[in-house]
Amino acid sequence: MVRTPYQQFVPKADGTVDDGDFNAACSMLYRWWCLFEAPEGSDTAAFFDGLLDERVKVQLPDIVIDLTGTDAVKQMTAALPAGTKRSHSVRDDDIQVSYLGDGLYRLQARYTYQQQSADGRVVSGHADCDAVLRKYGRARMSFTKIGGKRGASVAPTEFESSYRLHRIKAVLLQWQAHMDTLSGDSSGLRELVMPEMEFHGLIAAKLDHSKAQATVVTDFTEMKGMLAGTDGTEDTVIRGFDGVTKWFATGPSLLKRNIHRAEEIKITALPDNRYHVVAQFGWFAETLNGVEIELHQPLEWVIVERGEKYMRLEQLHPHSAR
Repeated sequence: MVRTPYQQFVPKADGTVDDGDFNAACSMLYRWWCLFEAPEGSDTAAFFDGLLDERVKVQLPDIVIDLTGTDAVKQMTAALPAGTKRSHSVRDDDIQVSYLGDGLYRLQARYTYQQQSADGRVVSGHADCDAVLRKYGRARMSFTKIGGKRGASVAPTEFESSYRLHRIKAVLLQWQAHMDTLSGDSSGLRELVMPEMEFHGLIAAKLDHSKAQATVVTDFTEMKGMLAGTDGTEDTVIRGFDGVTKWFATGPSLLKRNIHRAEEIKITALPDNRYHVVAQFGWFAETLNGVEIELHQPLEWVIVERGEKYMRLEQLHPHSAR
């Protein structure tokens, strides 16, 4: 399998690093942006949970921000000008995450920002994010430093909010970060799922893009047979957190390495603060027999907004559109 640098597994520099680190860091970036993108009047207090180290430094010289500590950051976000809207746009494969050693990671991203003032005037431009995160557990990181600079301005276009997209990306990437660790420990998923959640046909809908090699087909067929909830029948639906726990424990017995990369997300609003999401991830894996698997297939999620640290995953289904 030929992988682009974006698809590569994280180098195993030491025991601290695992393949969930890329998505965990990306989820943190989206959580950070959501603090500024949230609609005016939103209660974002829960968004700070685990986001920042106590002595975090935020240095954005272009807008004259040089802060130290979570309290200073909270005061800054509370004092944002009334009526101003903000939005950020980034290609997922433009986010780079590198390991610095001693549990620290550097996240760099080139993105485009929009800012609409209370009078409707829109300012747009390119910018760079350069941040440092500390890993303190599987799929668990916090920012120790957030920096960046603005680049060239671009012609303003109609303002388009990225808040809902980034709230959804944060929970989906955090979910995939846990998947990619292959730890078998589901405790970190509890804050991501609804108590009554249901997962239907997790792998049944995926298409094989691995050149249909005999070894791939054999290994993947056996893997589907061993995983709960993969054949789409009622008897194997994964229900509740206990069901997630039993299913999640099977991964380490099947795979040597595992990584997901976001490719496309489409969102439709539903009643009661729910959202229907078609999310496609590229899945790059290696079985215990050394066989490489590459799959690309959208799945359908129902995701619930409750104003918590993360939105919550309520349902997962095979994608019905063909």
